[in-house]
Amino acid sequence: MIRPKRPSAGFTLLEILITVTLVGLLMASLSSAFQSTGGTFRTVTSAMNLEIQGTRAMRNILNGLRWADGDSLSVVPAAPFFASEIEFVQNTGFDGTSTGWSEPIRIGLDPALGEVVWTENPGLAGERRLDRIQYVAKLQAGETENGLDDNGNGLVDEPGFCVTRQDDVLTLSLTLQGMDHSGALHTRSFSTRLHCRN
Repeated sequence: MIRPKRPSAGFTLLEILITVTLVGLLMASLSSAFQSTGGTFRTVTSAMNLEIQGTRAMRNILNGLRWADGDSLSVVPAAPFFASEIEFVQNTGFDGTSTGWSEPIRIGLDPALGEVVWTENPGLAGERRLDRIQYVAKLQAGETENGLDDNGNGLVDEPGFCVTRQDDVLTLSLTLQGMDHSGALHTRSFSTRLHCRN
């Protein structure tokens, strides 16, 4: 009796080499896809962080100024001039007989650090830093240092944080910049207006 030939139970060397090559190619393409996705994620995260920080900073500044005594505000010039800091005192409440006022507060640009620094008792022995805003651009978005109004807002070469005043309305502008992992520069600009209280 002749027995039929059974197929071999293992893989040939050629089959193993082909499988290893295909698996290697698949892994390389998956790795490339993950790196690309990770780079996009970091880029979006970098831009989102600027957006979150700028939104929070403007909200905090507005909340601080909302309780400011309009008469205590440092001189803020009207456009085309601007200030890169503002000082004021805040209303801390009425106790039934008189209104309470905070210590002097300054919100101002420190161009050397690229930060807007919020301090209490500026320049005095009890000076205390309350907050800071990082990644402040040297100039507002669209501006270049050339003595011209490049971004068309009526101001010339204005810094990354500036304040102007028109009658009893303050305009605050903030531009933040940061680089992502690939070296691409992201810029976010914020601007708001506030009516000063007397």
